[in-house]
Amino acid sequence: TYDTVFAWRTDTGDLQWQLHEPGADWSALALDATGTRALTAGANGTHLLNATTGSTLRTLPTTDRRVLAAALSPDGRIALTGDTHEQVRIWDLRNPAAEPIRRLRGLSMVDALALSDDCQTLVVGHSDGSLQLWGLDWDLV
Repeated sequence: TYDTVFAWRTDTGDLQWQLHEPGADWSALALDATGTRALTAGANGTHLLNATTGSTLRTLPTTDRRVLAAALSPDGRIALTGDTHEQVRIWDLRNPAAEPIRRLRGLSMVDALALSDDCQTLVVGHSDGSLQLWGLDWDLV
């Protein structure tokens, strides 16, 4: 299993930090555009991390479905998770509420997520090889 996340310094190649959780089986990792926040997802849940230190800033509630894909808005304020239940959940990380602000229903298991720089377009990759483009017509940031 994949139970350790390593962060390396790009300027020196040195190890900056590592996050080890036995049984985590990490399946997704996302970084915001500023390089200050990281989102990890695995069997032990989805965690927002300080990308400089590796410390946990917030843990998103787990569901009965495994998260396989993750994305962060460029400013790190919006998190997206995609799971084995064909759902994309959108989280406002500024809001301490435990529920996502939106849920999008997909075509099949979600394997990949990409959010445009302006947060208005979401691309969802599915396990059946299909892609979905979502026009996000609300103000996420």
